[in-house]
Amino acid sequence: MALVTTSQEQEGASTEEAMETEEGGAKGSSQACASTDRQNPKHRLVHLDLKGAPPKISYLAQVIPLFKKFGATGLLVEYEDTFPYSGDLRDLAAAHAYSQEEIQQLQELAKEHDMLYMPLVQTFGHFEFVLKHDKFQHLREVDLYPMALCPSNAESLVVVKKMIDQLMTAHPDVKYLHIGADEVFHLALCKMCKQRMAEQVWTDRQLFLDYIMTVLSYIKVMYPKV
Repeated sequence: MALVTTSQEQEGASTEEAMETEEGGAKGSSQACASTDRQNPKHRLVHLDLKGAPPKISYLAQVIPLFKKFGATGLLVEYEDTFPYSGDLRDLAAAHAYSQEEIQQLQELAKEHDMLYMPLVQTFGHFEFVLKHDKFQHLREVDLYPMALCPSNAESLVVVKKMIDQLMTAHPDVKYLHIGADEVFHLALCKMCKQRMAEQVWTDRQLFLDYIMTVLSYIKVMYPKV
């Protein structure tokens, strides 16, 4: 998944140009400007999905310059089980996970080629690499499936916060952090979530948003520069 951002300057120019047009042509001009912004984004990121069978740093050192040559301006780096989690989270790291030194080398490669580096940490869906472990199985939204964690279980946030903290410790200079949260196929299905929704008079979308806002609020407080 590529994340594309548009600078405030581009957005401001689009808005100003649309306002200067006559009312009848404002909509068309606004759409044209938005189309231009999409065709000329500020950043073009290559999604490095490193989970499972991670490529060697020596290989990445050869392909990253090619990404730059082809027009990429940054890397969206998804580790999952290849991040060297430690402490209470050590079970999440696969036997072939990168070392802390290799994580630093990868960031240096991006910096060397003047590329944005955006780490991705899953916080809701795509949580198999966490929930497959017996230690974390009780955090599943559906007992039989490890894809999504339960947003109503207080321990879910404890684990996610620890994951974020370890990732940010290894990436102290990043300006952006991707929290995933896509394809949460199992939502509002457990007894805890259903009870909470009934008490709050929430829909499943409100349950989803409440959890995401809690995660984002934590990041904003703990890592205000991100």
